Amino acid sequence: MDHKISDPSRPDGKLPGNVRRFLEKIHHTMADQDMVEPGLAVLVGVSGGPDSVALLHVLHQMAEDLGLRLGIAHFHHNIRGADADMDARFVQNLAEKLNLPFYYEKNIGTPNPQTGESPEERLRDARYGFLQRMARDSRFDRIAVGHHADDNAEQILINLLRGGGPLGVSGILPVRGNIIRPLIRVSRDDIMTYLSVFRLDYRMDPTNTDRRFLRNRVRHDLMPMLKTEYNPNLPETLARLGSVLKADNEWLDRLIRPIWDHVLILEEPGRIVLSIPKLARHHLAARRRIIRCAVQRVKENLRRIQYLHVEVVINLIQDDLPGSLDLPDRIQVRCGQGRLVFEKCAEPLRNAGNPGHPPRQMQYSYSFSIKDVSSLPIYIKEIDRVLTLTRIDGFMACDPAGSDPHVAFFDWDRLVFPLVLRNHRPGDRFGPLGLNGTQKLSDFFINHKVDRRQRAMTPVLVSGADIIWVAGLRISHHVRITAGTRCLLRAEMRNPFL
Repeated sequence: MDHKISDPSRPDGKLPGNVRRFLEKIHHTMADQDMVEPGLAVLVGVSGGPDSVALLHVLHQMAEDLGLRLGIAHFHHNIRGADADMDARFVQNLAEKLNLPFYYEKNIGTPNPQTGESPEERLRDARYGFLQRMARDSRFDRIAVGHHADDNAEQILINLLRGGGPLGVSGILPVRGNIIRPLIRVSRDDIMTYLSVFRLDYRMDPTNTDRRFLRNRVRHDLMPMLKTEYNPNLPETLARLGSVLKADNEWLDRLIRPIWDHVLILEEPGRIVLSIPKLARHHLAARRRIIRCAVQRVKENLRRIQYLHVEVVINLIQDDLPGSLDLPDRIQVRCGQGRLVFEKCAEPLRNAGNPGHPPRQMQYSYSFSIKDVSSLPIYIKEIDRVLTLTRIDGFMACDPAGSDPHVAFFDWDRLVFPLVLRNHRPGDRFGPLGLNGTQKLSDFFINHKVDRRQRAMTPVLVSGADIIWVAGLRISHHVRITAGTRCLLRAEMRNPFL
C-alpha cells in the first residue's frame, strides 16, 4: 500500500513487515467492503481502549490519502466511577492532540426490569444510539468501531454455544448500515504490536477480565484452551465459517423473497400479518426464515431472538389453533383464523394487570405419551414456559440434586406414561427427594418459602398418580437416579424469552 505511514522509532522510518501486513489488511478490508470513498466524513467511536485507539490512529494516518473527514465520539458508560472519568479525559485529550472534533455523552439511564433487558444490552443500545445521533446531527456518513478478528471469533463461538442458527454464527458484519469495522480481519495481537511500534498510550478496562461475564470466560479461558489443544488457527477457522455462512444467508435471503411475498397478507409499521395455510405449504427451513424475517421487520433487529423462539412459533401455528406468545422487546405473536400476526406493543407484555396481586390460579393440563418424548420444545402458553423432554439411553453422569433448578433427571423405568404437566391443585401430595413418604404440596411450598405468585407459575409433572417433579424445585424420591438406572428422562422447563 502507498499510504505514507512510517515507524517513528527507526531512522529510515521503515515499518516492520508484520505492521505493513497489518495496515495492508485493513486497507484491503476497507476497499473490498466499500467502507469509505473520498469526501466522506467518519465518526470514530473511541473508548480509550487499545482497539479503538489503534483504529483512530490508523484512520488518522490514512485520512489525507483517502480524503476523509474524521471526528471522535466517546460514550461514558457511568458504571466504573473515577476510572470512567479518566477514560473520558484521555479520549478528549487525544482529540485535542489530533485537532479533531470531540463528541461526548454520559449515560444517565437505568435498566428497566419490565423489558427484560440486561445491563449489557441497555448500555449497548445507549452507546449506539449516541453514536447514531452524533453522526446524524453533525453530518457524518460513517461510524467506525473497533471490532477485530478475535472479537468476531469469540462472537461466533458464543453464538454456537447458545445454539444460534446460520445467521448468528455468520459473525460480526464488516459493514452494517452506516457502521464500519475496518479492523475486523486483524487480530488482537497485531493491534497490540501496532500500538507498541507507534508507542501509543491507551486505557485498560478492568471489567474485561471479569469472569462473571460469558464473553470474558470465552476470551480468557475457552479460546486459549481450544487454540492450544485443538486448533492454533481457530480464529481464522471460525472467521472462514462465518464468511461462508454469511454468503449462504445472502443467497437464501434472495431465494426467500418470493415466498415472503406469497405468504404476506399485510405489512405496516409495527405489524405484520402472514397467511398460515400458505406458510404451511413451504419447507420447514423456509418457514423458519419467514418467521425470523417477520420478527426482524417488526422488531427492527434480531437481538435476543434465539432458535427456541422460532420453534415455539412453529409449534404455535402447526395446528392453526387460537393462541399467543410474547417475544423479547414487547413483540407479541398471535395465531388464529388462518392468520399469524406479529406486533410490537407499546407496553411491556409480562406485566399487564395489577402487579400488586398474584395471578389467578390457571387450570391447564398437557399429556405426553412416549412418542411425544423428543428434543423438540413444547410451549405451555398458560405460564409462558417451554418444556423439553428427552430420553437418554444408557447411564450418564448427571446431577440428581439439581444444581440447575430448571433441569431434572428421572429413572425412565420408574415412569408411568402418559406423563401429565398441570397446575397444582388442592389436596396434592408430593414425596420430595430425600423424604421417606409424602407431604401436602402446600406444606412443601410453605417450607420452601414459595409465595402465592410463584406457586401460580409452578407446574407439576405427574406420572400415574404421583407428582414426580415440582418444576424448578424438587423431583420425587420415587423416580430418583440410582446405581441401577440404565435409561433416563431429562426434563427442562424454562422461560425462553428472558
